[in-house]
Amino acid sequence: MEDAVRPDEKAARDMYARGYRTWSNLYEHASKDVHLLRNCLQRLRTPFPRLPQFPNNLDIDKSFSGAAFAKGRNTWLPAEELDHLPPFQDELVVDVAWDKPTQILLTSDVRRSKTTLPDIFRRQSNHIPVLLQAWAYILAARWTELIPEAHISHNADSRLRGDLDASLLPNNNQDSAIINVGEVGRDAARWWDDILSVEGGWDATIRSTKGGLLHSPWSTTLVSERPLVISAKIKTETSTSKETTTSSDAAYSYLTDYCNLHGIDDDVSLAALAAALQIPAIKYDRRRIELPIPDPAQDGLRTKRDHADTSLFTLQDRLPLDRLLTLSCNARGTKALLSSAFFELDVTSNICGMWLQGSFAFLNTIKDPHSLLKTLIHRDPDIGFLWVGAFITGGYHKTLREGRSGGWIIELAAAAWTGTLMSFIQAPVPHLAVGAQSISRADECRLLYLCHEINYTTPPLLPFAPFGSTALHDTNLDVRKHSLCGRDHGLQYSHWKWHCKDDTEFDQEPHVPTITTRPKNGQLLNHGTAVDVDYDEYDSEDENSEMVTRNIFTWLRGEDGFPVAEREIREHEWIDNLDDGDDSPVEGDTEEQAPKKSEEAGYEVSYPNCGILPASSRNNGLRRFFQPYLLDFDGDRGDYYGQKINGDNDGVPGSGAINDPGWKGMAGPRWSPDSRQLVFWQTHTVSPSCGGDNPLPCYPSKEQGGRNYRMYIATFTSRSASPPAPVKEHSDTIPWGVPYVPGSQVTPKPGLVGGIYTLYGKSSGEAKVNITWGTAPEIGTVSVVYKNYSLDGKSFLNGNESVTGSVERLTDFSFDWYSDIRQTGAVKGTKKTSPGGYHANIDVMTNDLTSNGTLTTTLDGVEWRSPRSGT
Repeated sequence: MEDAVRPDEKAARDMYARGYRTWSNLYEHASKDVHLLRNCLQRLRTPFPRLPQFPNNLDIDKSFSGAAFAKGRNTWLPAEELDHLPPFQDELVVDVAWDKPTQILLTSDVRRSKTTLPDIFRRQSNHIPVLLQAWAYILAARWTELIPEAHISHNADSRLRGDLDASLLPNNNQDSAIINVGEVGRDAARWWDDILSVEGGWDATIRSTKGGLLHSPWSTTLVSERPLVISAKIKTETSTSKETTTSSDAAYSYLTDYCNLHGIDDDVSLAALAAALQIPAIKYDRRRIELPIPDPAQDGLRTKRDHADTSLFTLQDRLPLDRLLTLSCNARGTKALLSSAFFELDVTSNICGMWLQGSFAFLNTIKDPHSLLKTLIHRDPDIGFLWVGAFITGGYHKTLREGRSGGWIIELAAAAWTGTLMSFIQAPVPHLAVGAQSISRADECRLLYLCHEINYTTPPLLPFAPFGSTALHDTNLDVRKHSLCGRDHGLQYSHWKWHCKDDTEFDQEPHVPTITTRPKNGQLLNHGTAVDVDYDEYDSEDENSEMVTRNIFTWLRGEDGFPVAEREIREHEWIDNLDDGDDSPVEGDTEEQAPKKSEEAGYEVSYPNCGILPASSRNNGLRRFFQPYLLDFDGDRGDYYGQKINGDNDGVPGSGAINDPGWKGMAGPRWSPDSRQLVFWQTHTVSPSCGGDNPLPCYPSKEQGGRNYRMYIATFTSRSASPPAPVKEHSDTIPWGVPYVPGSQVTPKPGLVGGIYTLYGKSSGEAKVNITWGTAPEIGTVSVVYKNYSLDGKSFLNGNESVTGSVERLTDFSFDWYSDIRQTGAVKGTKKTSPGGYHANIDVMTNDLTSNGTLTTTLDGVEWRSPRSGT
């Protein structure tokens, strides 16, 4: 019997081969294109005309201590005629400041440096770490010139003292990396000294409303294993500048002089700019940049003979930095643009995993990183400069991991601004043939999103389209109407509006009325047969296709359910019981148990969530919210809430009585053997949980010595002693344990091994958990796919969720959370992240949360939202 969802073996192997041959074709053409890298870098001179620019009255939300944000709205046209389908908008939040600069480590250890400096630059690559710092400053300086109340500062204790001539360098600089900036003015020499200082020579900041400093997206701190020494011959100047800071224009002129001094090709500096544009994305991933220690001295200086062979910068070659600033600030957007390389429009969800398997099977054969870079650029050369930046900064490693998993994010704003094909939802809806009785599910999804009903106001989370078609009589009324109306439908970008001060808006219409999305390179005629395909990486267990298919059908059928004609799809193991909310509960014995609730989860059934990563990252300091209650067997109900152990109601604050509300019960009470006494302990509320900005006043402890902990033994006088529980004797030998020998070292417990685990529901279904441990600073990724998972036979979970965690330092955690879960049955609910996911960073020592996106859990119409950023 033919499978209703999963393709047969031949189709799967053919798609694997198609992916393999597509990237083989890209590799072959990229290898022959000697101008590929240069041409893609020149795209930085004429960036995409739809990219918006920061206005000078932009409203900045500075109310949080971890980040500052700017907001704007995209307007989309679902049809050519505005009266046919109305335009709709979506909001985009752009990070314009961060809580800390991005660290750049200069190292001589090639094992630590994850960068790939393009080989075509040869020895000029030595200059890229220097040029990267220069471009980071220029971008940050331009940011301060556009963002209200932002400013740039220089370290007043600059290391540069007096005139420093290259011929007069002291002998003790033999271990230093000497950066020769030539004959320059004192201001230029001081600027070079500041941006290459490991002592924090400069910073671009804005102050939050809480008083703390937030840093520009391109602010960096430099760490080097060898000291950097500036070699400069100071010009004699008739007048000295009184400026205390260096503008973006002045910094650009200093950079131009440096490039001309060393004969640095135009493309080398553009490559460094491409890397600087990736700094916010590196910051978004909570990573640092590791680069080799610069050694430009070995290149010597430019000679007259070099003049004809180099393409040098001039002051007239100004770049459109304002547009590039916006592109760079939108870190989620630049990451999504990179991942779009692995999208193929006509590859559907149920076979996309095979496409990716074949694609990465070939990409894994490319051992030379420079060849890999050129291959990825050739897929979509117009955004190839992003790949150059990602390779120089090392960010491409995570992009490849996300591409291999099939779970990368999409960001339609960045796609529209750059004309990039990123998701099937972007394609226009073709007219149906006369007499057609069905519509492709891909076009059904497109029309649902374009009609923008309340349940379809966010696009599908993942890029691949659903397979197959739906009978027109089984579709939504809007889909039926617009599929037959004869009008043109498609997602068209109209314009962007910034949210500005005084609740005004700044409208930025695109300079070009329409830009169609570019096709990807690598298309094969009849999918090609000339390349021998290596099937060693082929795996018929296609979990990526399963995850993507389940996700898109959750989006498509999650609200209205499946039509009868799709029964086989609905009952397929990949999608089983997605819409079983109206089904009767499974009959049989069930066990009542305490519900599991959390601020970030909210589901009232126990289930294997992704909390293994973020569980310990969010706390409320010393938790003092509890009082001990005794409940009977049936638990709280109606007006019965149990017996409060430490006295009725609350006593007088500060009295020190047993029911003083300033004393809170702690976890772990214990019963006496005869069940007549209960031991529990309390802790006293102290600053900062009271006093100061906290409205709860602090009271001195009245316990002996002012102690803040106390223990009580409560005796239940009306209770009869229960007989002691029999103690069963056990052997001293435990077959699964290792005897402890006094003085011996305790063997460390092994951690949870990465891999795929299956947890079966007590009543029905399963949860398939994939644990992938990462390398520092990444903790790893935990993902789970629920299939009709139920403990009690009353409520059922379906959907998927994944969390990736990283830690910059011991107490600083970051998480990228993607969730699309549906609960049906007795308690109906959903758990969903916003498009692009929920991204959070928290330092557990300060409990300041910085987040982007939302995570919302809904149970029977009641919503729980993720903590607000800044709390």
